[in-house]
Amino acid sequence: MVDLIDASNQLHHFVEQTYGEKVNIHKEFPIHIKLNNQKAFGLVDYLIELSNGWIIIDHKTFPGREELWEEHAVSHLPQFQIYAHALEVTSQKPVLEAWTHMPIVGEMMHFGQSDLVISDSIVYSN
Repeated sequence: MVDLIDASNQLHHFVEQTYGEKVNIHKEFPIHIKLNNQKAFGLVDYLIELSNGWIIIDHKTFPGREELWEEHAVSHLPQFQIYAHALEVTSQKPVLEAWTHMPIVGEMMHFGQSDLVISDSIVYSN
């Protein structure tokens, strides 16, 4: 069984080691946007604000085998793309990267800035 306090401490340690101690962190940050005549809403679990952009971290409970971790993380990429687009449109700051935090297995799966670009067909209606 995963100890939630340990998982939280590991995440905080990861953030400090990767981005430093002096960052603004927003938890459960609401996202609202209209894409292709449809409204999208979500909550970014853990949003890090840097002077030059944003970092998205989303928690996913996934107790699956190691060989399935990447596939599971990639399956949530459209969610990250919508979040990134909404943040960039409203803040005029880029989303630099995103992470899927899998606390049950103690892993972080990374997506770079190029992974977070949303398709124009999703953004614009025909």
